[in-house]
Amino acid sequence: MTGRLLTYATAALIAAGLVSCGTDDSISANVASGLRPDAGPDQSVLVGATVTLDGSGSTVSGGSASYEWESISSRIALNSTGQVSTTFTASEVGVFPFLLWVGDSNGNNWVSSLTVVTVSASDAPVADLGAMISIPAAVTAIGIDIDRASEDVRLALEAPGLLLSIDAFEIDRYEVTNGEYRQFLATDGRVHDFDDLAGFSDDLQPVVGVAWQDAADYCAAQGKRLPTEFEWEYAARGVDVSASDQRLTTIVNSYRSAFDAAGNRTELRDSGAGDVFEAEVLALLADVVAESAAANYPWGTEAPDAAQLNFGGEISGNVRHTVAVGSYPSGTSRFGAHDMAGNVWEWTADAFDERLMTNLGREVDRNITTIIRDVEGAKQSNSAFPAVNLASVVVPNPQAAAPSGDDEAQRVIRGGSWADGALSVRGSARGFLAESTRTNHTGIRCAR
Repeated sequence: MTGRLLTYATAALIAAGLVSCGTDDSISANVASGLRPDAGPDQSVLVGATVTLDGSGSTVSGGSASYEWESISSRIALNSTGQVSTTFTASEVGVFPFLLWVGDSNGNNWVSSLTVVTVSASDAPVADLGAMISIPAAVTAIGIDIDRASEDVRLALEAPGLLLSIDAFEIDRYEVTNGEYRQFLATDGRVHDFDDLAGFSDDLQPVVGVAWQDAADYCAAQGKRLPTEFEWEYAARGVDVSASDQRLTTIVNSYRSAFDAAGNRTELRDSGAGDVFEAEVLALLADVVAESAAANYPWGTEAPDAAQLNFGGEISGNVRHTVAVGSYPSGTSRFGAHDMAGNVWEWTADAFDERLMTNLGREVDRNITTIIRDVEGAKQSNSAFPAVNLASVVVPNPQAAAPSGDDEAQRVIRGGSWADGALSVRGSARGFLAESTRTNHTGIRCAR
């Protein structure tokens, strides 16, 4: 890697298990003497085309050759796998990587370089760059439950899971592209050292090598802003748990019955009804978070497949650079946002706070305590039982966390990248970088 490819090792992220460097030990960089596998050039085709993968360029000595093709996506069924060439029908839009294993009679067996087939619906480029999608207001589940987090310390930053209410907002349908960013540079005048980075610089690929302030300034120039990290997570996962208000009603009604039966505040307090209410509400919130945990990818619960996103890390082969935005329609979010998993990490407005999830959980505890105090106060003043709903329990519209201290701020990034494995591309995964960091796996998505 050159100095521009990965200028910052992101030690905190690596410690959290959320960033890989994009290498894969299952793919050898060496070749045996006289054995040089060649899976052929990358291809771009339209849906419906018959694609031929040709390994005849491989060099094999030492006897007869053996071939074995491997599709990285489970959605592609090759017509044969053990021949020098194979075919498949391009039935789905996406970017599909393939490997070719070649062996000789001396027992040497090496994997080839990667070949990638890009399948498009038409020759026309993406027509709605810069478009935004509307995200409705909702109560949403954020993060993961503490029991799951305790199984893997790398997930601790996402716990405890909780419910938030978020107002309606808009977010970009696509990641900001090189072409869009170049238009900004033409009027802004700042230098962008990553503009000609090989494999990352096409107009429709997402811009990379932008520091946090670059990202914030770009969005501001478009009349937009960076999303908060929780807006980003809601837009990516699309979890709406507002219906849980009906489940809360049963708990509230039980508390109201105790309220009506008590002669005064002391009797109500001594009945333990407030303690029961608190325990049952907390149990309800934990249940809702746990039920929502499976829907942790933009497309839902299905484990990531190479047909849905550009990622790599632990799998045996990946595209190994960014791809044009909108290349994975099968991986769009419930709201219609593209590439919210993989391709590039995306800056958010928030400064990283290691204890943010815990602190928000405590705010929920305080809300419940306030409700109990209000109920007991109503009993004392002979007032009606106060209205209680989900909105009065959860944290409303958390604002972007501000930097603290004199050191350079760490800013939250979301979404994972082409270089990362399945752990990092989950919707609840929280990463962070120093705000001056410029890498080939971090880009921009704006909100409003």
